[in-house]
Amino acid sequence: MDSAAQINPEGFSFDEATHRYFIGPRVVPGIHELLRDNRLIGEFRGTTGRGESVHRACELHDKGVIDEYVIPDEAMPYLMAWEKFCTEFGFRPRRIEEPLYNTWLCYAGRIDREGTYLHKGTAFRNVVLEIKTVKAEWWHGVQLALQDMLLPRLPTGPRHRIVVELHKDATFHVEPFNDMNDFAIGQACVALFWLRRNKNCA
Repeated sequence: MDSAAQINPEGFSFDEATHRYFIGPRVVPGIHELLRDNRLIGEFRGTTGRGESVHRACELHDKGVIDEYVIPDEAMPYLMAWEKFCTEFGFRPRRIEEPLYNTWLCYAGRIDREGTYLHKGTAFRNVVLEIKTVKAEWWHGVQLALQDMLLPRLPTGPRHRIVVELHKDATFHVEPFNDMNDFAIGQACVALFWLRRNKNCA
């Protein structure tokens, strides 16, 4: 059985247009909402036009259907950078832009990618990653920790967490996040979110 089926309960859905998650008719918080609610980030205004087209191009590439679509010229150098990363790091995606729900903590999120990659050129490791067309920021570590907690636990421990920065000159940069406190911060964000809702706190 696919492990995602073990996490997502019946009635779980994601509305792409509003970027909201539901269990039946009930709205549940997403990762950006948790980070915003706890003032780790500012108001989320959705993906930029460039970011959206780049994400779409990378998604089509990873699903092997890119030849069926016309990729905007603006996205091409970023797609080339993503292809270089996949080749150089032997990245093999298992999940691509997949919405998931954590039944224990009661929050949801959509993972850019989860799979395996060649770490330091020596061995393949499990990894969860974010694709960015901007510079990585500290809170991305918490974002990735919350994404990792949406997935089944591994006997080897938490997955590697990285941001892959794609640049307009067709180069890329990999930014790792290794601080295990990110997981505690992520769980605290969830707990405080529900505390405010359940206790009517300001």
